[in-house]
Amino acid sequence: MPVKKYDLIFSLGAACLCSQMLRKKNLQFCSYPLDWVAGGDFASRVDLLVSGFKDYFNKEDIVFTGGQNGDENNPCEICENKRTEMKFPHDFPAGADLDASYPAVKAKYDRRISRLLDMIESGRNILIVYTIPPPPRSIKRKHFRRDSAGMSS
Repeated sequence: MPVKKYDLIFSLGAACLCSQMLRKKNLQFCSYPLDWVAGGDFASRVDLLVSGFKDYFNKEDIVFTGGQNGDENNPCEICENKRTEMKFPHDFPAGADLDASYPAVKAKYDRRISRLLDMIESGRNILIVYTIPPPPRSIKRKHFRRDSAGMSS
């Protein structure tokens, strides 16, 4: 079977897993607007793409959740877009002030949006990838077992 060639492969999400896997397989080389973002369902992500990311990162919609991402190398405050219910766990350094940090983060997302929309406009063969993250580790593996008939729970 011939290998399909794509002008653009990008992640629609959800969360970081999709982009991580694309990068691991050398299928993605830069960041796009939904790569490192959690929350929002498939339909809302498609709606954002179709609208050109209208209202994706408006300052009045962004609030800190009070949580941090737990990354020892890059600890960040988790913020959420109240309108889209998407969470941004990698953008605002721990202890950051929203007003002071917002312009640089907004500029980063504007670049990512512009890059993606430009590449979509110029591409002919485009692959959009969406993954559903695995269940949280709080679900015990003992709840799932393999038997001779396949998977059962």
